Amino acid sequence: MAMPAENGHLVSVNVEAKTGAAAPFKKAFYGQDFSFNPADWKFVDDKGTTANSVMTNPVFNCLDPKELLRDMGPAERASGKIVLDLPSTKGTLIYAPSILDQAWEWTL
Repeated sequence: MAMPAENGHLVSVNVEAKTGAAAPFKKAFYGQDFSFNPADWKFVDDKGTTANSVMTNPVFNCLDPKELLRDMGPAERASGKIVLDLPSTKGTLIYAPSILDQAWEWTL
């Protein structure tokens, strides 16, 4: 059963991803699979306030398991969804995986 948002808004993010060749992938991820962990996402609202966390208990109970984005190995394509618990629907969504020195931003 779905739980209500703790921060205000449960937002589904559709992700399509492709990983690179085996050698550079294994080097970049230390031989581990890659996953789109909700803990690697941040949100800054339109007033400049960063949310403390977008990963709350409700985000893990919103989707059918078939919709979830699976872990990825080298040279794979995957698509799926993750859910984030945002305090607002206006601001900037940031994906900054701790294992990489890169980040991506989307304006909501």
